Amino acid sequence: MQTITSTGNATSYSVGAALDDLSLVHACKQGDVNAFDQIVKRYDNKLFRVAQHITHNREDAEDAVQNAFLNAFRNLSSFQEKSQFSTWLFRIAVNQSLMKLRKNRYRREVPIEQDSEQPTAVRPLEVADWAPNPEQVYGAFELRNILRSQLQQLLPSLRVAFILRDIEGLSSEETAEVLDTTVDAVKTRLWRARLKLRQLLTRYFRVGMTRSEMSSAERGQPERQITRRSNKLINQERTMKLRKRNTMKNIISIAVLTLAFAACCVTVARADQFSFSTGSPDGKLGALSRPAGSQGVETEGADDFVVTQPTVVSGATVHGLITGATASNISRVEVEIYHVFPLDSDTVRTPNVPTRMNSPSDHEISTASRDSNDSGSLSFVASEISDFQVQSTVINGINKFPQQLTHGEGVATGKEVEIRLTFSTPLFLPAGHYFFRPEVEVGGGNFLFLSAPKPITSGTPFPAGVTDLQAWIRNANLTPDWLRIGGDIIGAGAFNMTFSLRGNTVPGAGFAGQANCHGQTVSALAVQFGGIDASASAVGYSTTDALQDGIRVFCQE
Repeated sequence: MQTITSTGNATSYSVGAALDDLSLVHACKQGDVNAFDQIVKRYDNKLFRVAQHITHNREDAEDAVQNAFLNAFRNLSSFQEKSQFSTWLFRIAVNQSLMKLRKNRYRREVPIEQDSEQPTAVRPLEVADWAPNPEQVYGAFELRNILRSQLQQLLPSLRVAFILRDIEGLSSEETAEVLDTTVDAVKTRLWRARLKLRQLLTRYFRVGMTRSEMSSAERGQPERQITRRSNKLINQERTMKLRKRNTMKNIISIAVLTLAFAACCVTVARADQFSFSTGSPDGKLGALSRPAGSQGVETEGADDFVVTQPTVVSGATVHGLITGATASNISRVEVEIYHVFPLDSDTVRTPNVPTRMNSPSDHEISTASRDSNDSGSLSFVASEISDFQVQSTVINGINKFPQQLTHGEGVATGKEVEIRLTFSTPLFLPAGHYFFRPEVEVGGGNFLFLSAPKPITSGTPFPAGVTDLQAWIRNANLTPDWLRIGGDIIGAGAFNMTFSLRGNTVPGAGFAGQANCHGQTVSALAVQFGGIDASASAVGYSTTDALQDGIRVFCQE
């Protein structure tokens, strides 16, 4: 439930990746939702980082960003272009994140509007100085955990100001506009946040003595045999030097604090991110994909993807055409992952299709199925995009060889929908070539999986040397065989289907059958995300125990 990626075909306006924000906004206002897709891609990661730092919860952060993009899309007409679009968008995301925080927390927290805005409210804190290079004191592993945990101790008003200004790099003026306050208030909050963080971090990076400790030490020195006037002048000079030294240390400490958070916190949010997309719907085909039920027999459509290293897939997006109903009638979504034939297949039986080469395997990967009806292993949000039409469909004409060629079942119109899936138990996949198969149950209607351009034009290219296979389909009467939608049923061309995947790669993970697969994978995750606890949250598992279970499945223990 991370973002709303609107990709309809409202106009023929072409959106280029190099367009600035205002050009994309103008295109959106003219009805080109593809332009908003570019905006989402441009700001998705940035908004997610901010939301996760505010909410401390991946799912809440994804919800906040989802709602932020949705609200921005719905209210584009209210954007008067008096400020930067990015500032307007950040403000929406921050407000959505704070709403999540207030809703989910029962302890009292001071809201932004009640925070002191007067610079005079800032009182210098007597805190010990710490070395200007904390990475030399703690390894990156411990440092990352410490910085993230202490950042969470700040009040929301201070934390948001610090995140926007010192981590995301917004100017004081932009931060003030996002928070709907003054520049002086931002500077006040930022100063208080930095001082509070230094106070919290003192016990980890303390070196030397505090000013009071220094004064005590000085009082213990042998009495100087000088006149009272000379002694006063010397003490004044010593005090001035001490103040200058402490002022410089404060400046250095704050600078290093900012750099440390910028280096660690930004990379932690979505380190080693994985994403795959086939692009946007092209309007050529809609292929039925539904579970068995009152609407008819089970029908499955599948398209392929590749992961080049061990990958935790935490979510997906599917685009389809709903006929005879609306998005609100979607009651269930199921996802299965398949290997490529001949894995997980009976290779000696007589097939009922022209070919099995490059098809999905006979049977799904048993540990890689997720169902919204299955104890919450999958959750989804469906959004209607626009009216949509496809030139051809495959719904009932899925026949055994030699009656497989039907040339399709004609034009269909309905509502294009985007379904955002979050896997409560992520899919932990070894490097390999797979098929992604979604099924969507629609009360009183059908879900037609929408085709995307082949070859891929605006999505994720396949790795060199790996072939982008075409989409396949089957129903309960054809199972376990599959038919090529283009080559076997339509009789011409080949199709991709419109979907995307998101998650994180895990370089250095073990592999099934390896003697220490589990231990090596835990170590790789810990190094990558700064600890096994942080890893669970980062890759989408609800608890550390759930992550450990996922690793056991990955290692086939």
